[in-house]
Amino acid sequence: MTESNAIYKCRMTCVRRCGDNCKKSHRRINIYSGYVNKNFDTLGKEFVFYGGLNDADNKIVTQEYVPGEKYDAVLVLRK
Repeated sequence: MTESNAIYKCRMTCVRRCGDNCKKSHRRINIYSGYVNKNFDTLGKEFVFYGGLNDADNKIVTQEYVPGEKYDAVLVLRK
């Protein structure tokens, strides 16, 4: 199932009626990012974090994680 088909199917059954800006989209990455943001100093002692953003070619470009920034992916590496 492609992403557009999944979004269409979700909108047909969703009770929220969000319109174009779905409140459930990117829910998982927002939860992960929120956890990392809240615990960044503690987690940073054992792990290195990189944030990933989709570019125009739909490839993920990573950069050093900055708490509070919006990312499409989070990469975690043990030090």
